[in-house]
Amino acid sequence: MSATWREMQAAYSRGAGGWAAGPAAIYRVMAEPLVHHCPMPLAGARVLDFGAGTGATTAAIVDAGARVVAADLSPDMLRVARRERPPAAGADALRLPFRSGTFDAAMGAFVLSHIPDPVTALAEVARCVRGNGAVMTIGFCGSWEHRVKTVVEEVMTQFGFERPAWYETFKRDVEVRTAFPDRLEEVATAAGLDPVAVAAVTVDTAVREPDDLIAWRLGYPSTVPFMAGLDPARREELLAALRDAVGPDPDPLLPELLIMTGRVRAAKRPGQPTSRKPS
Repeated sequence: MSATWREMQAAYSRGAGGWAAGPAAIYRVMAEPLVHHCPMPLAGARVLDFGAGTGATTAAIVDAGARVVAADLSPDMLRVARRERPPAAGADALRLPFRSGTFDAAMGAFVLSHIPDPVTALAEVARCVRGNGAVMTIGFCGSWEHRVKTVVEEVMTQFGFERPAWYETFKRDVEVRTAFPDRLEEVATAAGLDPVAVAAVTVDTAVREPDDLIAWRLGYPSTVPFMAGLDPARREELLAALRDAVGPDPDPLLPELLIMTGRVRAAKRPGQPTSRKPS
């Protein structure tokens, strides 16, 4: 595990509370397309939610009637609302503690873009899914931006904020590997999924108020430590500056997302001949 990967893991663990209080509700809405685009019935299905975090995607899958097991590298994320959530395992997506073919489907929301080796991760997830089962991911399209993201960071920088080194590496080297349709399809195919389809969808998160947009940005692990280090007066000063910069009528939060759907190849039955292309 690289130093950057360890630092990212630690940041997400420390930021579990801020995430649950801010972005989690938005991510619950953005998880809905995974359920709607699933190519198989979810009622009664055994589903792995990998990179489950504080449970936003888990809730959407459970609402569809599936039996869910959550997995995340951060125990602190899994502890949020622990009593209200399905079984969970603290686990690295690169080395999952499940037997091959345990699940009917696996879903990962906004996690593949955080893994330095997405091909190996998807292959490991696929190992845990039965033949002909589905593996799905959802994440932000790399061409989508929202003005508030830039505005909030610019104002925070005036108050002394600096991007963590791990976040710089993540944005430059990791996220871009799966943030565009062709790259995401290439990763899924290299992981052994077949067939693979990537679809772009726009989701109305119903977030339109300035304070809600600001809370969305301030709840990320890259910003939570900075906000926690401000004294109350300085924090209120920053929030006031953010409201002024964002303005009273910002654009609504309508993110463009990429959904990847892949199938796990069925294992050959004993004695089944290998198909050959005609010469």
